[in-house]
Amino acid sequence: LITSSAFSINMNTQENIFDEDFSQFQLKVVSSGNLLTGLLNLSGKEKNEDQVYEFLDVIPSQFIKTEFNFIKHWSVGKEQVLAMRLFSGIAIPYGNSDNIPFTRSYFAGGSNDNRAWKAYKLGPGVGENSNEFNEANFKIAFNLEYRYTISGPLKGAFFVDAGNIWNFRQDPNFVNAEFKFDRFYKEIALNSGVGLRFDLTYVVFRTDWGIALHDPSKLEGSQWVIQDFFTNRWIFDNTAINFAIGFPF
Repeated sequence: LITSSAFSINMNTQENIFDEDFSQFQLKVVSSGNLLTGLLNLSGKEKNEDQVYEFLDVIPSQFIKTEFNFIKHWSVGKEQVLAMRLFSGIAIPYGNSDNIPFTRSYFAGGSNDNRAWKAYKLGPGVGENSNEFNEANFKIAFNLEYRYTISGPLKGAFFVDAGNIWNFRQDPNFVNAEFKFDRFYKEIALNSGVGLRFDLTYVVFRTDWGIALHDPSKLEGSQWVIQDFFTNRWIFDNTAINFAIGFPF
């Protein structure tokens, strides 16, 4: 059960939809479960056998989540834009919760960040956990994209993505998935790629082909998968095609 309140600061220098030289900044803080668990405590309700409160036989989730998102666009020529995004988010469970609900956790890969991986297939950490849906409570993402016009509504893009997800605390069920300052930079996934977009002004249909360059899930010494560029195995094992509606950022 998730009951939450949020506070956000948004700054945007874009003057209109045709302005291609602008910046956006967002800071968001979400607090979940404090009011409900506080009321349950005041009402004298006893905790269950796991020492957590229940409401209508459901455990209220309690956590705090903070996100930072910065986007910058530079106009570099006629119908040419260099776009950059830097994102970081962390969600910390406490009190009535030991973990973050799946719908409030972070994932990597897919159409909007590390596009050489499919959604939920990257991380956490070195990615030694082969779950069907990999998620965690801390994320770093960086994207750089050069967008240009091919002809009319048909647009193209070259991009570079970097990032990963980690767990804030060590979990014995996940090997090497926790964030540590002395090694996280080695666990940053890196990819490049190309994209095609059909821009109808009010809706954009997009496909991106991501090509992995650095895969932290590989054995040490073989993480720079670009060395397999001329092999068939590289094509099938280290690339992904993602389809989406709208720009990634």
